[in-house]
Amino acid sequence: MPGDAWRERPAAFIYRALQRLLYFVLAARPKTLPAALVPLAVGTGVASASGPPDWVSVVLGTLTLLLLQILSNFANDLGDALKGADTTHRAGPARMVQRGHLSVAAMQRAILAVALLALAGGSWLAVREGAWVVGAGLVGLAAALGYTLGRRPLAYRGLGDITVFLLLGPVAVAGATALSWPALASRGAYAGVAVGALAAALLMVNNIRDAAGDAQAGKRTLVVRFGRRWGEAGYIGWLMLAYAVVGVGAGRAIFPLHSAATFVLAPLAVYIAWRLLRSEGSALNAVLELTALHLLLFGGTFAASLFLT
Repeated sequence: MPGDAWRERPAAFIYRALQRLLYFVLAARPKTLPAALVPLAVGTGVASASGPPDWVSVVLGTLTLLLLQILSNFANDLGDALKGADTTHRAGPARMVQRGHLSVAAMQRAILAVALLALAGGSWLAVREGAWVVGAGLVGLAAALGYTLGRRPLAYRGLGDITVFLLLGPVAVAGATALSWPALASRGAYAGVAVGALAAALLMVNNIRDAAGDAQAGKRTLVVRFGRRWGEAGYIGWLMLAYAVVGVGAGRAIFPLHSAATFVLAPLAVYIAWRLLRSEGSALNAVLELTALHLLLFGGTFAASLFLT
C-alpha cells in the first residue's frame, strides 16, 4: 500500500543515518583515542605539583587534542584509500572509504568539520592561555592532515614514528603542563618522552601488521625500509625507553618516588612483546589492542602518582 510505504520511509531514513554515523565512529578508530587522552592526564599531573590545575583549560585542551586525533584518523582513512595502501587484503580493521561505506566526498566533509571544531576549541584555548597555543595547534593540525594526505605525506616518507613520538609525547605533555603551570613545561616534556615512546610503540605494531600492503603502495614506513626484525627491536626499544624515563625520573627526584609504581606493568609489557614476536597478520590486531591498553594503564598509573605528590 502507498500509505504503508510512506510510513516506512522515516524508519529507513533513521536506519541509514545511524548506519552512516556508525561508519564515522569506526573511521575515528576509538581504540586509538587513549593516545590523545594520556598526554593530557600526565601533563596535568606534572602541573599539579605546583598547585591546582586550570581545569577549564585542561578540558578544552583534552577536547581539542581528541579532535586532532580523530582528524588524523579520518585523514588516514581517506589518504591510505586514495593511495592504495588499504586493500581488501588488509589485516587490520576495515577502513571505511576503501570498503565503500563512506564516499571520498563524505570523508572530505567530515575532515573539514572536525578541523573547524578543533580550530574553534584551540582558538578558545588561545584566548585563555596565549598565542603559543595557536602555534602548537597549527602544528598539530598540519601533522594530522599531512600524515597521509598531500603530495609528500609524512607516513609515506618514514617520518610517522618520530612525528607521533614528538607530538603525542614531549610536545603534548609539555603543552598540557603549560596550560596550568608554564614554569613546569620542561618537566612535562621529559615526562612526555615516556608517553610518546608508548604511542610510537602503538604505531610500530600497526606498521608491522601492514608492512606488505604498505610496501606495495609505496608507503615507506621504517618497517618497510628496514624489515620486521628492525620493527620488533624498535617496539621493544620504545617500551624500554618509557620505563627508563620514569625510573630515572623517580630516582633523581624529577618525579615522586612512588611514580615507580608504573613498573608493576612491566610484566604486561614483556608479555605483549612476546606476543608481538610470535604473531602474524590479523593476529597482530590483538597485540595492537594490548599495546593500547598498556599505554592507557601506564599513563593512568603515572598520572595518578603525579597527582599524589
